[in-house]
Amino acid sequence: MMMMKSARSAFAFIELLLVLVVLAILASGYFGVTGNLAQNRATYETSITRANDTACKANRTVMRTTIQLYSISNPGKPVTIEAMRQTGQNLPTCPGGGQYKIQPDGTITCGKHPG
Repeated sequence: MMMMKSARSAFAFIELLLVLVVLAILASGYFGVTGNLAQNRATYETSITRANDTACKANRTVMRTTIQLYSISNPGKPVTIEAMRQTGQNLPTCPGGGQYKIQPDGTITCGKHPG
């Protein structure tokens, strides 16, 4: 009977070590993620900025097409964003909160996203 007891206590010790190893692995994963919180936040903000830049560029492409259609439908009228909105044109807005402007050369710029 004594042999059984030592085998049982040895088994419990191995179980305890196994539980500690699993907890250590989980803790290292948790602290590895939260330890780089500032870096993760910077990466997140950079991704949002890139997404807004890309969406703004796509919106300017849509606006160029809309301007062409407006010019065809309204010959002789000045092409301004306000005039286009008054005729019911659905113009996109900047995802970052910038304002679109039509330059004299016909290019569309955004106050927040250059290029």
